[in-house]
Amino acid sequence: MNELPVSVIDNTTSYETLSWVIDHSDDGLFLVIASARMQREVARHFRGDSVAVFDYSREERPFRAGSFSRLLEREPGKRAYFFLNFQLAIPEAEDVERFNFCRDILARERLNLVFFVNEEAHRRLNRGAMDLYSFIRLFMPFEDELPEELEPELPALSPDRSTGETPPEPDLTQPKNKLLTQAIALDNRGRQLMDEGRFRDAAAFFRTVWNGTSALDFCKNSF
Repeated sequence: MNELPVSVIDNTTSYETLSWVIDHSDDGLFLVIASARMQREVARHFRGDSVAVFDYSREERPFRAGSFSRLLEREPGKRAYFFLNFQLAIPEAEDVERFNFCRDILARERLNLVFFVNEEAHRRLNRGAMDLYSFIRLFMPFEDELPEELEPELPALSPDRSTGETPPEPDLTQPKNKLLTQAIALDNRGRQLMDEGRFRDAAAFFRTVWNGTSALDFCKNSF
């Protein structure tokens, strides 16, 4: 019996586009469309001094222009501002309308504002915030890199413990886009281990050597 072909998820273009926004854009409104899980993955990938990340699962909601401005004031001078789980800020039609009405205020901030929403919120915005959508410079869809049910469960470990977890050896004969997806997964796993205090395990992931260089650098230099 013939096996069904395995579909390869390729988020390379969206990652590169978001990198361009951070490195080269002066200002603008941008939209990332991804599941809540993938939103966290993307934010981890770009976490750094040049990006401020606000998660609406932890912030005041629904959307209000005043509270939004206070968020921006917390982290002045960043290259980009990520607003994760923004679907929670616009749960009702009136919240979508309020967000749509604030389009000029948002544009006047003269900052790179990147709103992360799930697919359902994207559809609601498309129907109820047409004026706002004319201000969006770029749309960046991200597919889940692993099905939700295949996401590995992390063991419950005390801080500073190490289990000797090691990353898998890569198959360098794979297509470049598949290698990049694997490299991003390795980098994200390393960051998770750092957050858990498992520094030796994290170092193994960050030091993964592919042809004499780190996984991410190998893939970046291959394109």
